[in-house]
Amino acid sequence: MAVRIRAEKLIKTYGPIIALEIEKLEIETNILAIIGPNGSGKTTLLSIITGIRYPSKGLLELDGFVPYNDREKAIREISFLFDRPRLPLPARVRDVISLAKDLGDPDGVEEFVSIMGIDGFLDRRLSSLSMGQAQLVGLMVVLNMNSRIIVLDEPFAHLDVKRASLLAEFLKKKCRSRNGGCIYTTHTPWEAESLADHMVLLRDGRLEWWGSLEDLIKDNILEVYFRPDLEDIGRVLSGTGLKTIGCFGYICLVREEDDILRILEELYKNNIILGFRRTGVRKIYVESIGQGG
Repeated sequence: MAVRIRAEKLIKTYGPIIALEIEKLEIETNILAIIGPNGSGKTTLLSIITGIRYPSKGLLELDGFVPYNDREKAIREISFLFDRPRLPLPARVRDVISLAKDLGDPDGVEEFVSIMGIDGFLDRRLSSLSMGQAQLVGLMVVLNMNSRIIVLDEPFAHLDVKRASLLAEFLKKKCRSRNGGCIYTTHTPWEAESLADHMVLLRDGRLEWWGSLEDLIKDNILEVYFRPDLEDIGRVLSGTGLKTIGCFGYICLVREEDDILRILEELYKNNIILGFRRTGVRKIYVESIGQGG
């Protein structure tokens, strides 16, 4: 089961600002992570995928239809939740749970409520929930709708480490059991690599890299950890010769080139980086644990 995305000469502008520019993208996957730092165009791309926004130019197809032109089909096919949920309603959490059971998968709702600890604040009004609690309630509804495609913007953003881990497992189970797939955004490499089958990497609104996790390993891409107290990582990178794909705070993805180990060892000796590792290892490790390896 998979979801297909095809984009050609896709551009979204806001006045003079180019928020998104993708020359060509063709990908079919069950779980897709769209990864990039803040302001890289992730949410803009999701808004076009869900049919909320029109592109300024070009085309995007989702499973063979154009979501922003055929919004009725998009509503039937797609369930989505964007970052920073706001629920200024007087209803209580238990009322939303009841409604979610009526509209979607009641067993899935019950499982999510129990696993994620929502049963600990059933009588809270939606308007009084914290960001993390509101996120959980929104995810409970979206993940248990009968839509073929789930689209999530930063689903782990407001969750603690334990709940983020539990959510990842629930997401994996839900996404792989439906006749469609899941698309989510993140600005954290581990959230992409440990869950997704394929990744789309955006930087400054442009498509920098895309492919499967196996492609990520074959392309010899390294994850480099810079010191968090560095004032200007961009300036440091410009003088190293490293070919950077994208940076996420103090973590940067770089292509492996000749002499890269010498460069990285020198940066480490000079106390500029804390270390580095090859991408893809985390995915292999997580899956081996799941299989009892």
